[in-house]
Amino acid sequence: MTIYISQGRYTPAAIKGMSAKPEDRSEAVAELFAAAGGRLISWYLTLGPYDWLIIAEAPDEPR
Repeated sequence: MTIYISQGRYTPAAIKGMSAKPEDRSEAVAELFAAAGGRLISWYLTLGPYDWLIIAEAPDEPR
């Protein structure tokens, strides 16, 4: 399996929704990776140009 690192930003609408109803989404993100045959290793909220960083392990791409 391969380790992947992904970064991203939330839309203003997503930030507004998350501020109105805060919750821990790490379990839902872990389930998403598990459904794809991988696993969530770490999930970080960050400051700067990106809002989050995910480190995950997923099946290798077919060659």
